Amino acid sequence: MVCPQGLGGIRMFLDDHQDVDGSVLGIDIGFNTAIWCLFNTDTGKLVYGDTLNKRGVFQLATEHLLPNISHLALARTFTPIEIAMLMEQGSLQYGTETTSIKQEIAAAAEEYMESILDDIVGEIQAHAGVTAQFNHLLLFGGGAHYVGDGLRQRMDSVVILADPEYANASGFAALTADAA
Repeated sequence: MVCPQGLGGIRMFLDDHQDVDGSVLGIDIGFNTAIWCLFNTDTGKLVYGDTLNKRGVFQLATEHLLPNISHLALARTFTPIEIAMLMEQGSLQYGTETTSIKQEIAAAAEEYMESILDDIVGEIQAHAGVTAQFNHLLLFGGGAHYVGDGLRQRMDSVVILADPEYANASGFAALTADAA
């Protein structure tokens, strides 16, 4: 059985929200990729989806967060993994001074999601037309922790799936069990 990436997370959401109609957009934010999937609950079919390579937490860290925190450690360079670890810690230590970077992380996450959503909406409109809208925006994958809170404050329809790191795999397990 071949399942489009992102469909597992959508399945997890729909199992708990069977009354949802219209379309849902699921975005699986991993370290190297952001994978998205637009699913129409009325027809039970995938409308369109794609993988955005080098657009996951890697891009959030290197293109959006690093420019905002580099002044805090002038003589230091960071790898993408180190920046991601700083995001988890919420602070940066340089010498004996520790500085909270939580506001910078939130600002970077907001910029990142605006960029990602612009690209996704453009792809949806190009493929399915301007009438392809979604009623719920589902976030899962390891990057959901970084971007979810800021989006939820701006959009009512944002849902961060429970155990977002495993939502896609759990949904795939349910999909394959149904097929068996």
